[in-house]
Amino acid sequence: VRQLTEQTIQNREQRDWVAAVFLFVRDTFPYTPDPEGYELLQHPNLVAMEYLTMGRQRGMDCDDHSLISASMMGSVGYEVRLALMDTRFQGQVDHAIGQFQSQAVSRFWEWINIDPSTGLFPLGHDFSYGKVIHIEPN
Repeated sequence: VRQLTEQTIQNREQRDWVAAVFLFVRDTFPYTPDPEGYELLQHPNLVAMEYLTMGRQRGMDCDDHSLISASMMGSVGYEVRLALMDTRFQGQVDHAIGQFQSQAVSRFWEWINIDPSTGLFPLGHDFSYGKVIHIEPN
């Protein structure tokens, strides 16, 4: 993942790294829902390795986009976590996004949303949700 991130942010100022990762993931890995009745998770290291060695651009759903985005940003020092959200207010998780913190982006260390899955939401979009579960690395 680190190698893919370094390739993505190459020759950019640190303040532009997050946008570079966001655009790369959004534009490189098309949104593809999991098969009906299954919840599949694609390991970020496998996704990165396949892209770097074979140019393979896997289809991904929101949780996969969140995992690769957070992994890429975490690999270069950002504090990251995933947010599993109830965006339909029905008491169950129906969407996943990545979140990051950095004083390079926000002077207040607030969590900033990143959702490159569909291209519908800009970087930092403030989602409405009923319930949220945060998953942080060790």
